[in-house]
Amino acid sequence: NLLELAVLLTIESMKRFPTLQADQFLRENLPLLTPRVANLSHQDVVSSVLISGDGKYLITGSRDDLVQVWELQTGRKVSNIKHRPQLTAIAFSGDGKYVGTGNEGGVVQVWELMTGREITGLKHRGRIRGIAFSPDGHYFASGSTEDQLVISATTDGHEVARLAPEGGAVAVAFSPDGKLIAASSGWGMINVWDTANQTQLTSMQPQIA
Repeated sequence: NLLELAVLLTIESMKRFPTLQADQFLRENLPLLTPRVANLSHQDVVSSVLISGDGKYLITGSRDDLVQVWELQTGRKVSNIKHRPQLTAIAFSGDGKYVGTGNEGGVVQVWELMTGREITGLKHRGRIRGIAFSPDGHYFASGSTEDQLVISATTDGHEVARLAPEGGAVAVAFSPDGKLIAASSGWGMINVWDTANQTQLTSMQPQIA
């Protein structure tokens, strides 16, 4: 960070040769520096970063096969999650209790946020590209590249519904009331279903101007 370096050098110079210019520079630029809470690190490239809905936790996923949960205000590490290799998707549950992960091998796992303990898991055909929890945290949806979108119970993995969007499901989202679920496909299609009866309500393809 060039600004941070400039401020540090100016502070050092002020100790030896105070000047009005240096003083003015510090007055203008010190407020621009963002206080660093903590250094959060992995052993390899960090590929995923997500903040919980309540703003309390940060989750980071890396090629080192670890998902780490951090307390956002202090930088304290809450838990280590050893997921399957090649992480492709992460999600927080709406109630803040669980973390979902998915990987290139089609494996989806649900973990307790505070302990890192695995709660349940399932296997898809194809790579996992999207995971989302229902607003109440009772269910999670996982989508793969092989025309599969599965809704399961969070605590035991019981399959509630299996949908078949053409082109797979590369991104998944519940509506705020949990009554609808949407998924986008690798072909650019967006499909929306009623979660109560799994009826497809609409299918659309955004047009590029």
